[in-house]
Amino acid sequence: MRVFDAHVHYGFWEKLFTRDAETGFLETLSEVCADAGIVKVALLANPGLGNAKLSKALEARPDLVVAMGRLELDHDPVSLVEEFYQRGFHGIKISGVSRNYDDPAYFPYYEAACASFSTRAFWVVRSTIWKAARKTRGKRLPPPIPRMKKSSSPGSAAR
Repeated sequence: MRVFDAHVHYGFWEKLFTRDAETGFLETLSEVCADAGIVKVALLANPGLGNAKLSKALEARPDLVVAMGRLELDHDPVSLVEEFYQRGFHGIKISGVSRNYDDPAYFPYYEAACASFSTRAFWVVRSTIWKAARKTRGKRLPPPIPRMKKSSSPGSAAR
C-alpha cells in the first residue's frame, strides 16, 4: 500500500517558530516515511522564511515532497501565487485570514492559483470554510467529515 501524508509542517514541532526548526528535519522525515511506507508528504511552509526553506526541501527530495507554499491572503501580493508555481510548488496553504475565505477580496488569489496550478491544490482550515460557505451562500452543503475516533485495536479506526 502506498501512503500519502497530506499534512506535514516543515520543522520539528517543538522548535516550529525558531530559527533552526528545519535543521535535520528532512532527513528524519525521510527515514520515518521509509519505515512507515509513506511515499509522499504534503510539506507545509512555516511563517517567515518558510517558503524559501520549502524550496530547498523540494530541491533536496522531489521524490518525497509535495510543496505547499504558505500564502497570507491579508498581507502577501497576488503575484506570490505565480512565484510559487515558478518555484515548482504543487499548491498553496492558506490559514489565519481576517475575513471569511469566500470574501471577494480574496478572489484574485484564487483566480491566480487556478490559472497557475493545474491540480488546484489548496490547504485551508476546512471547517472554517465549510461554515462560511454555508452561511454566506445558502447552498446545501454536505456536513463536515466526522473526526476519526481512536480504536482500542491497533490498525483499525472507528467513526
